Amino acid sequence: MSSTQIDRPNKTDLTFLLPWEDPNAYQELCAAMHAEHSPKGPTETALVDRLVDIIWKRNRMRLAERAMHMHSLQSQVGYSDGGSLGRAALVLSSRRKPAADVREALTSNEQEDESDQDYFRMESEDLSKAIAILEIEQTPAAVDAAKALLRDDTIGWWEGYVEEWEIEDDPEVRAQRLLEFLRNHVRSEVDKLIASVEQRPALRLQAWGESLNPVRYAKLLALESELDRQFEKSLGMLIRLQEMRTENEA
Repeated sequence: MSSTQIDRPNKTDLTFLLPWEDPNAYQELCAAMHAEHSPKGPTETALVDRLVDIIWKRNRMRLAERAMHMHSLQSQVGYSDGGSLGRAALVLSSRRKPAADVREALTSNEQEDESDQDYFRMESEDLSKAIAILEIEQTPAAVDAAKALLRDDTIGWWEGYVEEWEIEDDPEVRAQRLLEFLRNHVRSEVDKLIASVEQRPALRLQAWGESLNPVRYAKLLALESELDRQFEKSLGMLIRLQEMRTENEA
């Protein structure tokens, strides 16, 4: 085997890679490390390959840490209603009763929160206007004006309410029932939606914090420290060998 063949990265056997790992990414890392350190001879080449493997294993450690957090989050949203997490997140809030759904909070982001807040606040304003109209007068025209301000799902909810409770067709009675419906049912629901969006950031922070399992994380840190030690040792050996080679060549 020629010296040029020895000095090239020899990473044709990639069977140690896990099924989801990218062979091309590993080869690129290997080529970059060999280009940076320019090993000569099998010993230096083996040390550079060792550095590549340690870096790759450290990447696996990052994936393991992510998996640890995700497993903990799954237990929070998969096996309970998230009530305890919500109460902990809102312990210093003026509104301590959780309104937000944990899964909804975890799958949303700041942009979605802002968009939803704008939507529900506009709905709340329109609802207030509809209630004000019906408080002034309870006529068919007032009912039409109030309903024009309501969202389609609220209209559908009202129609189902009318059918279920068999509300009579008297215009004044129907207007009174609509006013009561908006005050007693829709208002509380809209307020709850607004509160749920406002609570999402606090729930996300609490969930992310509780996703850290100290025992498992300590084990990951110990493994990471061991990889750091191996990297420093291998790199130190490589540097010493290269320095000795340079001295001998001189």
